[in-house]
Amino acid sequence: METDRFVERFLMASWADHRDHHERRLTPFDTDVVRRAAALAQEPPQITHLFVLALLHWDRRHPPGEQP
Repeated sequence: METDRFVERFLMASWADHRDHHERRLTPFDTDVVRRAAALAQEPPQITHLFVLALLHWDRRHPPGEQP
C-alpha cells in the first residue's frame, strides 16, 4: 500500500459533468479542506485522470449511433 497516494474514483456521465465537479460544485467547506490539505503537503499534488470507455457492442462498420 502506498502511503503517499490518495485515490478517488468517480463515475461521470460526461466530460462536462467532470468539469463542473472541479469548477462549480465546490462548497466553501470543500475549498477550505483542499486549501488546508495543500498546506500539509510537501509538494503540490499531481493530478491524473484515467478514462475508461465501456462499449456494450461496437462494430467498426457502424460507428456508435449509426444504424447497421
